[in-house]
Amino acid sequence: MYLDSDLYKRVYPIDSVIHFLSVTLKELVSATERWRGQISHLISVNCFHFFKDQEKSLRLVYDVLQPGGKAACYFVWSSDYYDTVIQMENHPKWKSLLEEVDLCIPESYHKKYDSSHYQKLVENIGFKVVLCRSEFKINRLPSHEAAKDLLYSICSVIPHIPEEQRHIFKDEFYRSLLDNGARDNNGAPLHRALTLEIVIQKPDFASD
Repeated sequence: MYLDSDLYKRVYPIDSVIHFLSVTLKELVSATERWRGQISHLISVNCFHFFKDQEKSLRLVYDVLQPGGKAACYFVWSSDYYDTVIQMENHPKWKSLLEEVDLCIPESYHKKYDSSHYQKLVENIGFKVVLCRSEFKINRLPSHEAAKDLLYSICSVIPHIPEEQRHIFKDEFYRSLLDNGARDNNGAPLHRALTLEIVIQKPDFASD
């Protein structure tokens, strides 16, 4: 999660009154009281799908925003990648190694959430919804090697596979991903995902 980012800097010209800070959610949690009501704008890109308790994370966003402050969040709620991770976890060859591993798959995937779920969730917290939309994204990757580099870098289970078996796991993981449909008609690799873009605002109580 980012309190201000390069994206924000491109939207808002930098001047002496804008201060940028990049932090992790863990750092933000530990300093909630320090930042309570202090942040004017918050941007989170590809972070919320890693949070086990997304409602708690959004309540934290509400707490640190100042009245009238806005947050923009973009994250994945379902993808071929998640299908493949679960498939590998249930494979007899790997099951015993992955039973206690956090797969980092969001609750939105398991519970089949849609944009209406998140709109209701943030409204119940107290936010005004400025924008809430979902989109099916298809990212065409330039090569199989580029696809492997990307997917292996985000796969949280690979470090839990013994090093001498890791290359076998990676090969099977990638083949499984392609078998789940992540390729175009020419066989080139794709990353397919349902994404959510949501912009929310904390009420400016002084103006109510």
